[in-house]
Amino acid sequence: MSHTHNKTDATSPAYPTARPRRLRYNPLVRELVRETELSAHDLILPLFVRPGGVIAIGGTDDRPDYDYAGDVRFVVGELGDGGEAQGAVHSAGGEEALRVDVRRAGGTLQATLTAGAPKRWRLQLAGVKQTVRVTGGRTAPDPLGVVIEAEDGARQLSIELAS
Repeated sequence: MSHTHNKTDATSPAYPTARPRRLRYNPLVRELVRETELSAHDLILPLFVRPGGVIAIGGTDDRPDYDYAGDVRFVVGELGDGGEAQGAVHSAGGEEALRVDVRRAGGTLQATLTAGAPKRWRLQLAGVKQTVRVTGGRTAPDPLGVVIEAEDGARQLSIELAS
């Protein structure tokens, strides 16, 4: 007579019938052996902006139900002379809430909101460390590239790039 064990059977000798607690006798040891906790703040999503691309990044990262077009940063990849790029932000309902068109002519970039109400918006020029002059906004340095924050109500930025 052959005897086989079903490994998923709770009465099988391979399955523990008791839950040992000797490793959890004090708070410090319990902290060491507890299950891993993972939250949204532990996750990252790398974003790569290719030359001539635009990525819209929202200003709120602690809740999913914010006004997406309320505080947006458009990250612009390197545009060559004569280059054009567009970026858009959509509302929770899927409609286009904000759109920016960026054009380069020589050493000047023009960024224009072509759709949506002018709200707080910024343009980040990936890889650009400084500008010569900005009309319609103010600059702030950033390790990933200069950030230009549009003035209140501004729909257009004109940026003269350093050579």
